Amino acid sequence: MLTLGCLVLLFSAVHLQIEGPPRSIDTKDLQRAALAAINAQTRNLLCLLPYKILSASKLNSTGYEVKFEVIQSETGGGEAYLTRHERKTSMKLLCAVVVIALFGVAMSGMTGGWKKVDPESDDVKELSWSAVKKINAESNDLFHLVPVKVLSAESQVVAGINYKLEMEVAQSNCAKNQVSHEKLKASPCELKEDPRRHLYVVKIWVKPWENFEQVTIESSKQL
Repeated sequence: MLTLGCLVLLFSAVHLQIEGPPRSIDTKDLQRAALAAINAQTRNLLCLLPYKILSASKLNSTGYEVKFEVIQSETGGGEAYLTRHERKTSMKLLCAVVVIALFGVAMSGMTGGWKKVDPESDDVKELSWSAVKKINAESNDLFHLVPVKVLSAESQVVAGINYKLEMEVAQSNCAKNQVSHEKLKASPCELKEDPRRHLYVVKIWVKPWENFEQVTIESSKQL
């Protein structure tokens, strides 16, 4: 029998890819899907069954986090075979299994392929501000460049999600020595008169469950 420490180490995170747009989800359905994935990974040697949902929260528009306790069945065969006696006597594993469901990023029959994303979506707009932070850090311009328009956006499932944005940025009237990037979005910055404009292609790798984000500039040209 696995110890609690081993269980937490092996199954502290389970990532499920669910096709389709973000939607309201039943946490019990997500719990069952996670346990099916875990049991498949262990070739049903553990036969873990749901016990109690501890918490459920929305990470962002791309996923949810659900923590729950499980118990180990002695008879196997799934929840339908768990007797009332066994439910009382089976060892309850006091561990939280974290489940992250990524919505709208898996292509049917083509996991890892690129899929078009709405360039006008709130998530993409937020990512464009992450991109200009990197762009401004590498730019010698005395003024901040700001997003003007995201021309196209794609996503790809990896160990997390890759986003690729083709975006237009332009010179603002906010000087770098007066406005920090952290305050740039909230500042009343406007485009300079006849500003310099650039076209950038950037890739942004995100892992929401680790609060991880990495921006790479793939190409740029002045318009």
